[in-house]
Amino acid sequence: MRLFKKGEITEDDEKDNSAVIASINVKRINRHTRQVRAVVVSCNEDRTVYTCEYDTLNADLHAYYEAAEAVKKYIEDEDYILDREIMTNVEIPFVETVSKGNRWD
Repeated sequence: MRLFKKGEITEDDEKDNSAVIASINVKRINRHTRQVRAVVVSCNEDRTVYTCEYDTLNADLHAYYEAAEAVKKYIEDEDYILDREIMTNVEIPFVETVSKGNRWD
């Protein structure tokens, strides 16, 4: 960020202390049980600010969504800013529209 003072341009080297990154890992214990580990790390200080680890009977995707909801709630409650998307080892489905040709193309 640039700050203007008396016609001079100076660089502001202070980083925002509220920027964090989050990671959620879902590991299969057996056919029914999943182990979920969620971690939130401060970007500026490189320290862990939140850790959550638990076992669940939910499927991989549902376990990810539960953990993501808890992480987002913590980030909002503590007034942090999520720097990127939440990193995960779970394959998240997405919808992609297909470009279909029509007779006017």
